[in-house]
Amino acid sequence: MQVYKFGGASVKSADAVRNALNIISLCDDNLVLIVSAMGKTTNALEELLGKYYSGKEFKNAFKTVFEYHFEIINLLFDPKSSVFETVNLIFNKLKEKLESPVSENYDKEYDEIVSVGEILSTTIVSYYLNENNITNKLLDAREIVETDSNFRAAKVDFEKTAINLKTTVNFNEYKVYIIQGFIASDENNSPTTLGREGSDYTAAIVANILSASELTLWKDVDGIYNADPKLIDNVIKLNEISFREATELAYFGAKVIHSKTAKPLMNKGIKLTVRSFLNYDSAGTTVGDFEAKISPLVPIFIFKNNQVLLTISAKEFEFIDERIFERIFSILNKFKIKINLMQNSALNLSICFDYNPNDFNKFLSAVGEEFNYKYNQDLTLITIRHYTEETIQKLTKGKQIKLEQKSRINAFYLVEN
Repeated sequence: MQVYKFGGASVKSADAVRNALNIISLCDDNLVLIVSAMGKTTNALEELLGKYYSGKEFKNAFKTVFEYHFEIINLLFDPKSSVFETVNLIFNKLKEKLESPVSENYDKEYDEIVSVGEILSTTIVSYYLNENNITNKLLDAREIVETDSNFRAAKVDFEKTAINLKTTVNFNEYKVYIIQGFIASDENNSPTTLGREGSDYTAAIVANILSASELTLWKDVDGIYNADPKLIDNVIKLNEISFREATELAYFGAKVIHSKTAKPLMNKGIKLTVRSFLNYDSAGTTVGDFEAKISPLVPIFIFKNNQVLLTISAKEFEFIDERIFERIFSILNKFKIKINLMQNSALNLSICFDYNPNDFNKFLSAVGEEFNYKYNQDLTLITIRHYTEETIQKLTKGKQIKLEQKSRINAFYLVEN
């Protein structure tokens, strides 16, 4: 059997859903489809959540999400199709949630509201496939994938998830199953999510548990490139990279695969292929052996915007030692902040991380209780993997560099925009 993962761009419109049908029709194997929210729905739901959580008027934000999905189903289905009623019920449930009192746990609210995007997309795709002679079974990932209660970055319980999945998927009655990516639930049946781009991780988990022969990620590009084609001219497609390389790139911010995707696949020796849903005759990029070299071996460029540089020092004259590190990392862990770059001297620790408007001021207040600090916002972290001096000069020329760091393979430059 195989696992196909369709990202948001691959189901962003009625034409995109029709195209997905064409791709699925070409597969003569048993198939599990992992589907993300349509287009930019996750962003739209995050905006809706922000208004709900801050007590602002959210009707227009709700209307945007509602009209976007109904525009798609109006183009895909006969007006008498029961999909209209089903999708309406999903939106009615979301509206009820938005009209209820908000809790103080932003991350929990996030997972409950933003997860609706995947419920909508899989419902629409499932109905469309059924009406076009691809009989399928739609599953609810919240009943399959079990996690802890670390909302927005939940840890998967593989043992329980494996039991749920194996008792649900058998391919005797259905040859095609559909499961939402990104979303799950905890032991209290509260919705959880696996982190941004988590649909790749869901797909890898499913592939591992069901011992798939291959996992294919369908994207809007012909494979993995050495840079984002939207940011760099004359990019080079990588025909083959290792799981190690793909994981490193994802960790640094490349939109290649979710950083946790590799391990479940490596454990079972499952091949990963990144292919274009616009050009599905193209071979794409193969991600395989853990130690395999990049082919071709070229510098890889990654850009991470919306970065913060925070420099911390002790209020009393103290060295930055293990005790200070422990106190700082405790605060970072409390606010779920992942460090993208770190550098320390005798008296200062500088860290670079993604800006999160919801918790930023609270985080700074917590830091300020124990330490002195100063910070810069609106920065970009440039990572050059397999760098050359020529590529460094090209990408940093004329830029104000706030922090730089080099290792044997990687060069990092935090620059002003």
